[in-house]
Amino acid sequence: NIRYDYYVTVVLQRIDVTPENFSTQEYTRRKKIQDGYQFVYDKKGAIKKDSLGHPIKVPKYKELSCTIIKRHQLKTASINGVIEFSSAEPQRLLKTQPIGASSVFEHYSGRAHGDRAALEPEDMDLIRTEEVPFPDNMSMLYDCTETLRKAVTDAIKGNRNLFY
Repeated sequence: NIRYDYYVTVVLQRIDVTPENFSTQEYTRRKKIQDGYQFVYDKKGAIKKDSLGHPIKVPKYKELSCTIIKRHQLKTASINGVIEFSSAEPQRLLKTQPIGASSVFEHYSGRAHGDRAALEPEDMDLIRTEEVPFPDNMSMLYDCTETLRKAVTDAIKGNRNLFY
């Protein structure tokens, strides 16, 4: 039989969890690398020589390519509602404030097809990352409630002036 002067009510209006979403993106990296030397020949087919009598050679290049298949995993959860600040005597609604929280699971992984020497460091990090299972809906919602709890606390602290 405790009487309170003020009430704070959290009204949850919407709880959403998106389905597991997969998307893929494919791109190709290309890189030219030096692959030895080749000699320079004159019109008669003989190797040209420099002024010191050494054979003239120029770098020989080859092009490497590697295709990366990047996989993106995404799942989100959100909880939305309002906080109602009310007085007990007289009974009246003092303020309504929207509140919400969300949780996002996002993961990238990749596979490579081709010569990996053509890849950039960030590509190597991507292909070293394995695909992971999606979290279940309850885990996603639990993460939201942790964020929502903090948002409710902050809203109450931010509206202290209503209670004095």
